[in-house]
Amino acid sequence: MLRNAHRAISNAARRPELRRTPQVLARRAFCAPVAVRPLHLLLYHYTEDADVKREPHRARHLAAARAAEARGDLLLGGALSQPLDGAVLVFADGAAAEEFAAGDPYVAEGIVETWTVREWSAVAGSLLQHVPPPPPFPSPSPPSPPPLLPPPLAPPPPPSP
Repeated sequence: MLRNAHRAISNAARRPELRRTPQVLARRAFCAPVAVRPLHLLLYHYTEDADVKREPHRARHLAAARAAEARGDLLLGGALSQPLDGAVLVFADGAAAEEFAAGDPYVAEGIVETWTVREWSAVAGSLLQHVPPPPPFPSPSPPSPPPLLPPPLAPPPPPSP
């Protein structure tokens, strides 16, 4: 059994037509490191009749979205349809998503009933190559000195006779 598996790998290396078999692809996928790109989803839940209520505020909302996009914060966004009951906006940073929601006219005007920011670990898809890489881990800081201890207490005075 093991000898046959070795032959399949050897044959795939020599014969290009065998390189993309499901078995070879599965073996490659199992061994390949997974690049996780953490993204942040801003999830909106709209109020009833949001399609009507949002119209007067839509231009300001879209201007805020385009400004966030120009800063590199907003990667993708749009409303959920059929039914129109919410929206999903994809941000590279969770703090940027929260700032956007705090200043969004849809939130201020009550079109968004509730919102939340969720971290999303994107690992596959054709758009993944366009997602900014995660920030590097911070370099370890030197250990802090131990806290200063208070001076020892003076011994109690001897008892009086």
